Amino acid sequence: MNTWVLTPCQHPRLSDLTTSLAQLNHPVDRTVVVTTLPEPIGSDDLPGVTLLVSPEPEVNISRWWNPGLDRIEQHYEPGPYRVLGMWPDGRHDWSTPAPLRRVRR
Repeated sequence: MNTWVLTPCQHPRLSDLTTSLAQLNHPVDRTVVVTTLPEPIGSDDLPGVTLLVSPEPEVNISRWWNPGLDRIEQHYEPGPYRVLGMWPDGRHDWSTPAPLRRVRR
């Protein structure tokens, strides 16, 4: 089953996000970041990651998830898939996803 990583992130949190993604070690082609105006994260900042710019003009984290979930739904391979939602300053190591899967089911 495919697993996608989805996270909202403003540009000032980019350093936290890159650290978290490096620790998670998830394939970049299955990672979606929803970024925001007026200073969105650029593709050079996160090569290979799908970047979406939120249409929401203000900080509204609850609405930032929707564009990412829509993108994953439109581009997943046939069959079931999972989404690991994370915050940009979350810290993960190899043991983190399994407990999250158990709790979120």
